[in-house]
Amino acid sequence: MDDAQSDNAVTEAPAKKDSTKPTKTDAGNASTQTYEWQQNYSKILQKVPVETKPYIPNQFRSSLMYIVLENELSLKNKRRIVSLSNDDLLYSSVAGKCVFFQIDWDKDFNNIIKVHENNHTWETQFSELIDTRPVALRNLFARSEVWAEGNYPSLTS
Repeated sequence: MDDAQSDNAVTEAPAKKDSTKPTKTDAGNASTQTYEWQQNYSKILQKVPVETKPYIPNQFRSSLMYIVLENELSLKNKRRIVSLSNDDLLYSSVAGKCVFFQIDWDKDFNNIIKVHENNHTWETQFSELIDTRPVALRNLFARSEVWAEGNYPSLTS
């Protein structure tokens, strides 16, 4: 190496350290860096909105609908739910006029479901109904009136 090259080597700035990997001189700071990284990561996670949609099997989604009977058009905040099968207590016996609505699963999934069976009323949610075995669900709709409570407008003006 000649003198010009050695002068350049001495005057060159040292290479920048990679701040993501601790060196021997940074060994004491490694835990501090890890802690700072964890704090920043948790702040980022708090800012990111996480919307998880519930899994609703297609068979369940396609078998339930809201029904509004002609004499219930003025009802607010309630909708009957029927299972689209001949086993359903209400669906199989409707003789008059009625209106069917699809269930808006994104909007209505957390609504309270009231089940009226043999002079008893109990509450559930769609998430519990989804977890019910198909035979038990069919029996539930065959023996009970099922209502959803939520922000449902009246169908009359």
